[in-house]
Amino acid sequence: MRTYVFIVLALFFSNCSSLKYNSNKYRVYKDIDKALKNKEKVLCLNLSNQNLDSIPITITQLKNIEVLIISSNKITTIPYYIGELTKLKVLRANNNVIKSISDEIRNCKELQELWLVGNELDSLPLSAMSSLTKLEKLVTYGNEINDNYIEELKTALPKCEIYNSNIQ
Repeated sequence: MRTYVFIVLALFFSNCSSLKYNSNKYRVYKDIDKALKNKEKVLCLNLSNQNLDSIPITITQLKNIEVLIISSNKITTIPYYIGELTKLKVLRANNNVIKSISDEIRNCKELQELWLVGNELDSLPLSAMSSLTKLEKLVTYGNEINDNYIEELKTALPKCEIYNSNIQ
């Protein structure tokens, strides 16, 4: 339980500059409209706490985006068009109400970190997840994913550290 609280606190205080990537490389955009005016330059977009119920489809215009943070919204699904973000390295979608993730996430071949803490997931698209060969970290605390399914994920993603607890 202490580990879970620590991770939640760490997530609360995290942003693009706290990632393992060089923080000088990332200008953090916090407004989709401003980001769309600089499409080619956007590497990090933080849309946290914006009361979003879905990921804006216009995000697909940000072809160079590497970090997407959509935490603390009301998002219910990771949609099919997430697969168009082929340079995405980090997706943080914590504290939403996500119930499903599109199989198209398989096209995010550069994805290294996937954070899904505090959602309503009971599974992930296993065949799509197994396509994410560069995935190093999968964090699913606070979902309803059972231990047997986590074992299947570990088999499908042998190089990935998976953090899970279905404690709410």
